[in-house]
Amino acid sequence: MKPAVPAQVRRQGRNLSIFALLALISASTLLASPYLQQGFALADLSTASNERRSERLGDGSQIDLDASTAVDLQYDPQQRRVNLLRGEVRVHVADDPQRPFNVVTPQGSIRALGTRLIVERLEDATIVTLLESAARVDSAGHSRTLNAGQRLRFDATGPGVVQAVDSQAVETAWNTHHLAADDQPLSEVLERLARHRAGLVWFDKQALSTLQVTATVPTDDSDRALRQLAGTLPIQVRQYSPWLTVVSLKPERAGN
Repeated sequence: MKPAVPAQVRRQGRNLSIFALLALISASTLLASPYLQQGFALADLSTASNERRSERLGDGSQIDLDASTAVDLQYDPQQRRVNLLRGEVRVHVADDPQRPFNVVTPQGSIRALGTRLIVERLEDATIVTLLESAARVDSAGHSRTLNAGQRLRFDATGPGVVQAVDSQAVETAWNTHHLAADDQPLSEVLERLARHRAGLVWFDKQALSTLQVTATVPTDDSDRALRQLAGTLPIQVRQYSPWLTVVSLKPERAGN
């Protein structure tokens, strides 16, 4: 039998919880504000959470930026370099044998000549999908060559396993504003969806680490996407303000 908890202690606990929640809402509002996103706004190319952008680069390459994406460009006589600061890009690389084309993230670089590819930067990993031709990934002292219809995830430890994907389905998902997850951790899916919302999506990455997602959800209606995930997974989605959405395990699952 559990010992009784005095009413005063229970009230104090509730008050502390409410205070912590209010503090989190205030912090999330500040973090989501445009003032703290100016570092990305000052990038060479960037987009907001409800925006996509296409640009023709100086060499004739085409770059498409997904929502909440930022890149810096470095072009000189020896190289063409795109530093992916945040988010996801699709690139159609113009042929230029004299100047290799590189997409660079903290986890490594992707070198491509005359190819189309999608590169996504997550919190601690990068995912590259080859739509056509070939590219080389260099990460943590290791290299992998990718061909059309292949995907590779790499992080600070180096490249993972090359996976086969349906290039047409991947591009269709991009064109129709959908996120296609194939046995992907829920935390990564939420991180990707969060780029399409103006506020903060808060979740405990470790608590959700055992949940995998195989689904296609809309990115241009993230509320519907979250409802879809909550309908198939043991999670609950609570929105405390336009600036804060909290995703957590359902109480009965969290208690196990």
